[in-house]
Amino acid sequence: MIKMETLEFNDIQGLLIRSYTDLPYANFLLCQAPDGHSLGAFTRAIASEITSAEVNPTRCAKNIAFTNQGISLLKLPMKEDFAGDFMEGMNSSFRSRILGDYNANGPDNWHWGAQNQDEIHFMMMLYGRDPDELGSCRQKSADTLTQCGIKVLRVLESKKIEGEKEHFGFHDGISQPVLKSLKHKKPGTEDNVVAEGEFIFGYCNEYDQKPISPSLTDGTDIGLNGSYMVFRQISQDVRGFWKYMTEKSDGDLDAAVYLASKMVGRYPSGTPLVLSPEKDDPTGKYNEANDFRYGDDPHGYKCPIGAHIRKANPRDKIDDDPEDSIIVARRHRVLRRGRPYGDPIASSFLPADILKADPAPDREVGLYFIAFNTNISRQFEFIQQQWMNNKKFGNLYHDPDPIVGIDAKPPANSTEKPEPPGQFTIQTEPVRKKLVDVPLFTQIKGGAYFFMPGLRALNEMANRVNKNNV
Repeated sequence: MIKMETLEFNDIQGLLIRSYTDLPYANFLLCQAPDGHSLGAFTRAIASEITSAEVNPTRCAKNIAFTNQGISLLKLPMKEDFAGDFMEGMNSSFRSRILGDYNANGPDNWHWGAQNQDEIHFMMMLYGRDPDELGSCRQKSADTLTQCGIKVLRVLESKKIEGEKEHFGFHDGISQPVLKSLKHKKPGTEDNVVAEGEFIFGYCNEYDQKPISPSLTDGTDIGLNGSYMVFRQISQDVRGFWKYMTEKSDGDLDAAVYLASKMVGRYPSGTPLVLSPEKDDPTGKYNEANDFRYGDDPHGYKCPIGAHIRKANPRDKIDDDPEDSIIVARRHRVLRRGRPYGDPIASSFLPADILKADPAPDREVGLYFIAFNTNISRQFEFIQQQWMNNKKFGNLYHDPDPIVGIDAKPPANSTEKPEPPGQFTIQTEPVRKKLVDVPLFTQIKGGAYFFMPGLRALNEMANRVNKNNV
């Protein structure tokens, strides 16, 4: 039995606990320091402004996270180093193969984060209730950045979409794990209750052990109350998505929405197919539903086995033992805090309106995928490689994730052999339906692994710079 933990909210950065729902506007500043002194000076100057999880901000919030290159500038005397996956970085060739970041998704095509691009040392994450509040927060940070000689390489802007939707038009952010110490706030979610140590250092994980945390030679645990943050910029081909659904539905728009729902595993409202398989529930009682299993749908007749949400979290159907499956699933969860970017192609999100909207080919929309975990390999990378990108997941034959799957076609100048295009299988009786040549609906445009320290560790990291004469 994993014991109940008491979280130190005053030492945890706010984003780890709160999704800042009252702060719909956000800027993510990718920053580069000229040296360790400058980075240390900035960290000391900004530390008192970082928003802790103890407060629920209603005007603005400010968080910070560092890449391995940024940490290296500080030349901290390490006893227990940072995890190898974090130090190696998302853009390494090995991790690219694990994540499916090749062909169109390869780092060579990224806007930022590739090895041949400007080195990123840290990210400032700014949130505001309106553009003015966000602008004020950003200006204050900008002044400090300038004073410390920090260069802002890129600003990633975000504004939440009304109705908690993502750009394809589906309700997003529903399937979240619930921290064990906070489960009293969300009754009826027992399967989704996960130990704090899966997401925050210093607490027991699902193995009833504290995850290995980075520490200094004097024993200072600088991982305590921190986490590894995965940040990926994912563009979405909204028109291509609905064009494909419509064509495969012979022009029937209602059928196109149903087909898209089969691929996602939920209707646009958020209702999971496993609870309402024939059509969306008009009462809306399941729109936020997350407390369900796939046990009464073992063959995927309600929710296809290869559907996006079923691959991302197989729940009780990893194997034939539902309780063991739930235990295994809990060990491969991430805490998501993503935000959309770009204005919706059509405010109605109706396929008809999307397909007739002004094409605007240079207008990119998508998602900033943000996730927290204490073991990148076992959590985020496992989900991506073993479940999402796995074409034989659940005894399927050639079915990568239909929404964020890998790209099978190498670029024209590549010597790599192309793979067969992805498929999507809709299990039904008496004969299954198989869609072939499923195109790539999303594309990676940038990404990196970050470390988000606790507030005491943030101050400790900054203060060590002078001692180390960086």
